[in-house]
Amino acid sequence: MGKILIFSLLYWVTGSPIIALLVILAIYLAVDRTFLGFLPDPIRLFKASSRIRELKKVISVNPHDGRSLKELGVYMLERGEYQGAV
Repeated sequence: MGKILIFSLLYWVTGSPIIALLVILAIYLAVDRTFLGFLPDPIRLFKASSRIRELKKVISVNPHDGRSLKELGVYMLERGEYQGAV
């Protein structure tokens, strides 16, 4: 009952059912990212891939850098690339 009331109120305020649904979706995504974390963060994937590239450059210059090797292994393990993580 409350969901219909919220939708009706947003429909009355915005004047469009599509915009009302988009507002409800935006509120849900904001609450989920802040408190729940059920949905994956798409920006995190791009950050991880750029960090992997940076770490590979660092390791190509200094192959004995233990911290970079460990961090690269963790990122590769998270991505499911087990041979690269080893």
